[in-house]
Amino acid sequence: MYSSVRETQVKTHLMNVLYNQATKIDVRDFYTPRMNITYLNTIKIQFIALGFIEVYIEKTEKGNTVYCWKLTEKGYATMMQLITLKNSE
Repeated sequence: MYSSVRETQVKTHLMNVLYNQATKIDVRDFYTPRMNITYLNTIKIQFIALGFIEVYIEKTEKGNTVYCWKLTEKGYATMMQLITLKNSE
């Protein structure tokens, strides 16, 4: 029902968000966005435990495997609620 994204895309997005936050406090010269795999796995496990995402393995055209994240119905509903609340402020 909901589209999925590769875990590498999630990691890139999170790094960009961190970098954008760093530029707000003017530390961009001292900050290179990196996402330690341990932190990414912690986020992933929390979202799975909360029932927000499902994670599955997909094969690429070259035969490699990649992890993909997909929102659950609960994850979608929570996301919509958070976005709606944020925009109404």
